[in-house]
Amino acid sequence: MSQKHNVDIPPRHRPFQPAILAISLAVIVLLIHVPGISRLLGPLWALVIYDLIVAGAAIYAAFLATHLWRAHERGEKLSLVWGYIATGLILWALGEIIWSSDQLWGGNSLPYPSMADVFWILGYFPLIFALGLRYYMLGVIPNKGWQIASLAVYLGLFGLAVWMILLPIYTDADTTRVFEKTVNLLYPIGDLIVGFLAAVLLMVLIDGTLFRSWGLVALGFFCAAVSDLLYTWAVWQGTFEVNPAGGTNFGSATINVLYAAFYLFVAVGLYRQARSKNAI
Repeated sequence: MSQKHNVDIPPRHRPFQPAILAISLAVIVLLIHVPGISRLLGPLWALVIYDLIVAGAAIYAAFLATHLWRAHERGEKLSLVWGYIATGLILWALGEIIWSSDQLWGGNSLPYPSMADVFWILGYFPLIFALGLRYYMLGVIPNKGWQIASLAVYLGLFGLAVWMILLPIYTDADTTRVFEKTVNLLYPIGDLIVGFLAAVLLMVLIDGTLFRSWGLVALGFFCAAVSDLLYTWAVWQGTFEVNPAGGTNFGSATINVLYAAFYLFVAVGLYRQARSKNAI
């Protein structure tokens, strides 16, 4: 087997239009959360713009991951990594499509948990495996002072999330349905694991050539974990506002922006890697 199939190839230095598109979309997401602009757009159009950006980026990220999967020979470790990432992103994209369709046309008729939650929960498993395998393949252990300090800070936040989110959900006497309580617990557990793996990957990639592709993917998943954990906490506190034009507070806007940034970062990172592999 040739050497090029065993390692990631650094992306080419060339004009990168998708990055400009991603930045433009991120600016749009920020703008629709500005009170004056969100009121001008109204509840429907603010939600339409946000959901189309999120769902579109999710679908494109799944498309790119699938092409990267197919670009590697079967049996390679990187093939496994991309296969699991593609599977996870496809599941999450299906969740986004179901959720957005219900918000825009279904009148928020989905029960909780819904089929969207099933796809999202299932997506955690292949994504966690992929991030863990990618870190194992790099064979680099955080050993610098700032890396150890960052890891210590994350572990502190990890413990805080367990105390403020997991324990209240677990001890909640109002939620008696076992399936609902299980889903409520699986989300933050999955986010904490994804966030940890993404943070470690970021620490070992930040000084290397792969940061412009794999680093962006890891950064995206870290944004997803933070956004989801903040969302779970905000919903628990009753302070989250779904619609950008519905009186969004700063916390809700931060959650929405981070969530959109997740898919945009991942899509840009995947595009760079796909171009380097001539997968697209």
